[in-house]
Amino acid sequence: MSLSGFDAEYGISGVVFEALRLNGKTISDATGANLVVKKYVGEVQIKEEAGKD
Repeated sequence: MSLSGFDAEYGISGVVFEALRLNGKTISDATGANLVVKKYVGEVQIKEEAGKD
């Protein structure tokens, strides 16, 4: 999975994945999620539990 904004004006930010599971395993980081964060993306979080800060 990858996240990529269009350009500096139309980027992506404030993305939160909560209680993310992949093949039955809880995912706690971008590597475990096979997540690639590309250009114009900021503030991506992966939380192990929903509603947990």
